[in-house]
Amino acid sequence: MNREWISVKDRLPEWDEGDVWVWVNAPSAPYDDLAYYESGSWFERGGDRYLKNVTHWMSMPDPPA
Repeated sequence: MNREWISVKDRLPEWDEGDVWVWVNAPSAPYDDLAYYESGSWFERGGDRYLKNVTHWMSMPDPPA
């Protein structure tokens, strides 16, 4: 599984990739968050808040065996 940051300019996650880790370039301070991509928008997982300024994403790691 790819664990490198992927620019949203290069590729967006497919609907079946589920949750991904994102980098948000927020004006006040950049941060990372757990999110999903649906219908052209990013949403925070759990709070289901719309995320703006997502610049990169990566797949979640496989769970422990």
